[in-house]
Amino acid sequence: MCLYIAYATHHRHKKGKNHRYFSGLVIGGSFALALAVFTDALLFRLNGESFYSLLQTGSYIPAAVFLVGALQGVVYEYVGSFSFDLWYYPTVRHKHLLFLLLPFFYAIFMIIMQNTFAIFRSVGLSANYSFVLTALIPFALVEGINFYTKTWIYRGMLKAPLILALGWFILAYTFALGFNKFILNPFGL
Repeated sequence: MCLYIAYATHHRHKKGKNHRYFSGLVIGGSFALALAVFTDALLFRLNGESFYSLLQTGSYIPAAVFLVGALQGVVYEYVGSFSFDLWYYPTVRHKHLLFLLLPFFYAIFMIIMQNTFAIFRSVGLSANYSFVLTALIPFALVEGINFYTKTWIYRGMLKAPLILALGWFILAYTFALGFNKFILNPFGL
């Protein structure tokens, strides 16, 4: 994957603006999928259960969590991106059809957040510590990749790093702690 990122980055600087945006989307998407697979495998190793293992047994839980993640993503996009214009995706501005992929990426994000929270709970951390780490670690990883790829661009108040970090705590609550507390707790942790 590291070689692919280097290759895509090299081409990003050689080609025009559209190719740069597309390579950022591919890098971001590849990273999201890799992170989802990694966290799911780690959760299985620690807990003996993961979304993949639940899927193999025919459980509805992985599909439910995936769909709720996509739905939450649509709500966040409508409010944050369309209503308040707090961020935008350069690639989507040029290729509107790519907008249809955003719910899929939010669904993957939901899996990552659920896995991260469950991993911390599996190693014995309290719900509060798990919540804080679930906000901070994906924030650092995802925003670190975005800082490099510019897959999405923040505007307005989200340009301030402290406000952006606060936004990640809201995401961690709605995608992990709050979801587990009030809707469905996939692993009972």
